[in-house]
Amino acid sequence: MPTLEEMKKKRDQLTARIQQAEARNKANERKEETKTKVLIGAMVLKQIQMTQDIEIESVEDLKAKMLEFLTRDSDKAIVEKRLAKF
Repeated sequence: MPTLEEMKKKRDQLTARIQQAEARNKANERKEETKTKVLIGAMVLKQIQMTQDIEIESVEDLKAKMLEFLTRDSDKAIVEKRLAKF
């Protein structure tokens, strides 16, 4: 049976691993959020350059326009994931 000190050491190691995992998750979330904003901005700018107008009345409109605009599956997945929160 492990000693009390060994169990505390193991707990501290697990706590550190949990904190590292949480930090990675937060960093990935921030990266995805930033990428989504950049992609939406690119789509809006292109639409304005082409037609001088853009109509987006709902999140569903934005999602549809983004999926039409984007070419990479990974970008589409990020946008779908982020817009699903609204």
